[in-house]
Amino acid sequence: MRNYFLGLLSLSLCMMACNSDGNIKTTPSKPEAGQNVTINIPLKQTTLSDAENVYAYVYAIGATELKDTAIDVLLQKKDNSFVGEFTVPDSSLAIYMYLLDKNKIDDNKGKGYGFTLYKDGKELANSELYLISTTRRNSYYWNEYGFSPGLLADLKKTYDKNKSAYTTQDLIKYYNTYLSVREKVDTAYELSLLNTIAEATDLSEADAFKVKNYYKTLGDSSKNEVLAAKIKEYQPASNTASDLVWDLYSLPTAKEKTDLFQKYLDTLTADPYTGKGVTQNLAYYTAIGLLNEGKTEQALSYTKYFQDKGFTNSIQSQIVDKLTEPSYKLTAKDITLLNSIVSDQSEGDFKRVAVEDYYKSQKSKLSDADYNKVKKAKIFAKQNQADSAYLIFGSISKNDALAYYAYGNSYFNLLIADNKIKEAVDLWKEMKVKSFSDEDIDKTLESKLNENAVPGVTWASLQESLTTEVKEKSRENISAHFTNIPAPKFQLTDLDGNPFNMDQYKGKKLMIDFWATWCGPCIASFPEMAQLQEHFAKADTTVQFLFVLTMEDGKKEAEVIASAKKLMESKNLNFLILNDISGNYVNQFQISAIPCKVFVDKNGNFRYKSTGYMRGYEKNLSDFETIFSLMEK
Repeated sequence: MRNYFLGLLSLSLCMMACNSDGNIKTTPSKPEAGQNVTINIPLKQTTLSDAENVYAYVYAIGATELKDTAIDVLLQKKDNSFVGEFTVPDSSLAIYMYLLDKNKIDDNKGKGYGFTLYKDGKELANSELYLISTTRRNSYYWNEYGFSPGLLADLKKTYDKNKSAYTTQDLIKYYNTYLSVREKVDTAYELSLLNTIAEATDLSEADAFKVKNYYKTLGDSSKNEVLAAKIKEYQPASNTASDLVWDLYSLPTAKEKTDLFQKYLDTLTADPYTGKGVTQNLAYYTAIGLLNEGKTEQALSYTKYFQDKGFTNSIQSQIVDKLTEPSYKLTAKDITLLNSIVSDQSEGDFKRVAVEDYYKSQKSKLSDADYNKVKKAKIFAKQNQADSAYLIFGSISKNDALAYYAYGNSYFNLLIADNKIKEAVDLWKEMKVKSFSDEDIDKTLESKLNENAVPGVTWASLQESLTTEVKEKSRENISAHFTNIPAPKFQLTDLDGNPFNMDQYKGKKLMIDFWATWCGPCIASFPEMAQLQEHFAKADTTVQFLFVLTMEDGKKEAEVIASAKKLMESKNLNFLILNDISGNYVNQFQISAIPCKVFVDKNGNFRYKSTGYMRGYEKNLSDFETIFSLMEK
């Protein structure tokens, strides 16, 4: 419930934003909003040079994220470049994009492709600012394996150059972006920025409310009266948004959830800042409550409040899963409902979610058509139309971007029911290679193999062959995302206040595990992390495990430290815990979710980042061994 690269450290702003000698060329060379622009990206700059055509997912950046405009541009190979054109929407401030070839994304080593915009031959004063801010937002949400260093230096550079021309909204954008890339708290600098914003005559009530909270975070009340005069009676729904979502989530019955949702719906709809997002979350958990009570049609009606297609797909998929369970008996009404779910979907390959949620579609890389095919296949399987189900399952299994969690069990169980055990073995192996884990299908397959369902294949021999294949695939994946850039240095203390810094670990290979006391997956991973730490303490004394406590959402430091110590003691864990409760260190790696593990080599260089926790000691041991061995090359 609590709030998912390669490149030079001295990343120049020109490499990211210029229109001539950087990674993208434009015609005209000084493009303006409203103009038709031709873009030219040299093949050597991309990872998709083998493709004949690629899509550029273009985001014309507006003054707010809700005013961003998404444009799909087909780029064709021409003279060792990808070339295409589009019209820059009016009122755009900068252009950001990434490239896509079917299911492969090229995000320019975490930075994206982009360029600034001009007016009457002069670059817009805030164009670089908004481009950097968008780069940061994207690296945070979908740059899973790395980070984009140098953004702080670039941000300050453009601020120092253009601040006299910034509007109040620009200053707020700069302040928020600065907070997301800063390396430490600089109270004096931050207060100087806030003082300028607080004194602005055009500061809105809503923004004044936010600025007052910023002052509160820094422990300063000097502008309370000034801001109070601007705020007047303003109290946004978003002020209690997190509590509201949590309150609804915790209610035991669907009726109580729907009553609370309806109570706040009008207030949230009127909130221009976070009202839509809060409404979406409340609607989602209300729909889940209705589903849990078997009220599928009512649950489906709440999808009208979703801006993010992922929420709709989640509700629809859960309805399909519920109605296609082997023990469930379909009624004519159920069949009508299932058909309505799959009949209103587009089969287009590049259909977009709402613009304001584009980073979520980038992260998942799943098209609406793929989700719809999964639902159709499950319905076919339930209605004993196995051949139709096989055709769909077979086609989507070739899509590397579509995760097996969406359909793997259904496909596997259909094969088992149809006594296609050899095909089930092949599917099971593919799922395991891609880190899909499910104890139920493991037990099912083990039982079938013990019955000699596939001559010559035993459960033990299957496990042995799989281990080799998993290691090879894992090494291939890790190698593809391995990098070598200076890692941000830390100066932190342990839970008793003893100082530690990066330099004292020169000559050591570091595994830095970012975690929080509220993070269930983090804590669930600790028994295996303890095993791995014990293994490497004997197998490779150059390996050092560090566990960095972070992302504690404003909780009191003393309480967090006490909770962490109690956890270590109760689980008998011998971890070196470093205190980053403020989040300054984790923020430099642009990490969107925890647990997240960062690997640093003997020379202090960042090499690899892994987000999330997938259970399995042998698999994790193999991955760690691969990472540490690649560091030596």
